[in-house]
Amino acid sequence: MQLKEVIGKSPVISETFNCKTITPLLMHGKDNKHTAEVRTTSFIGLFRYWFRALEPELSKTTFQKETNLFGGTNPVSLKSKLLVSITPPSDDQNEYSTRPHRTFRNGNSAKSAGIPENTSFNIHLQTFKKDESYFDKLVTYAKLSFLLGGFGMRSRRGFGSIDITNGQKFQTPEQWLAYVQQLITSVSDIPAEHKNNQLIAARNNHRINHPRLLGVYVGDSYQSSHEALVAINQTSSNVKKKFGPALGDINDRRRKGAKPSGYKGEGEKLATPLIASVKPIGENYFIVVTEVQNTKFPNDPVYENAKKMFLEEVGATY
Repeated sequence: MQLKEVIGKSPVISETFNCKTITPLLMHGKDNKHTAEVRTTSFIGLFRYWFRALEPELSKTTFQKETNLFGGTNPVSLKSKLLVSITPPSDDQNEYSTRPHRTFRNGNSAKSAGIPENTSFNIHLQTFKKDESYFDKLVTYAKLSFLLGGFGMRSRRGFGSIDITNGQKFQTPEQWLAYVQQLITSVSDIPAEHKNNQLIAARNNHRINHPRLLGVYVGDSYQSSHEALVAINQTSSNVKKKFGPALGDINDRRRKGAKPSGYKGEGEKLATPLIASVKPIGENYFIVVTEVQNTKFPNDPVYENAKKMFLEEVGATY
């Protein structure tokens, strides 16, 4: 849905998120990695992702529900009931090492253009008045996208964490988790059990064919978001040295070390089921890890051990 489709057709209702980057946002357009850009399509894509992750099973009913909310790719599908626009940040951007825990000599580091931390911008959500009954759910899925993960490149390892500054404020991890649980139960049938500093969303042994939400864990706190970002990436590196690519391989290749059971060789890759981000709670910055179903290697002991090590090293109860 484009803005020109709304103007002059019907009244709209809207909500604006005042956003601030907590860690550098590595989001790019056609000039991949060289120029940072805040893109509406990237945000909408993550809204869809978390919609699916909060569905117990994927079925024809699920896809129809998704199409009703976000539109479909089929030419005869409904258009999205959600219009997203952005008041962009300033043009300030820097170049960031995608491995912030490592010290490289002679500048030999993988780098990417990014929007700096503490950069403000606005995201505007709108829908037609006639679709008002859907709007609360659309806004809730959007909020959960900010709470459960990040955006852009390397978002599963702490980059692209964004805070909604005009949203709810939290003084303790317990308050934060209670709010997340409230939002999840308002849109999803997944059982969400609040236990200590974990929010266990679902636990069972049958195979699920999509990355459904399994759990949310709050880890250690730091005085700066950069310290938390470094800790996430250092932990990821430590786990990879011990277990190989059991928690994911973004380069589509398996390096030396233990491999998940059932791995068939070159060409198979796993997007890590552990999504680590940085959240401001009280006066500190906490590591939050959201776990989704491992659809490639379910119930694999190598993965389970790697996950256990990752969660323990970032301070999450497991």
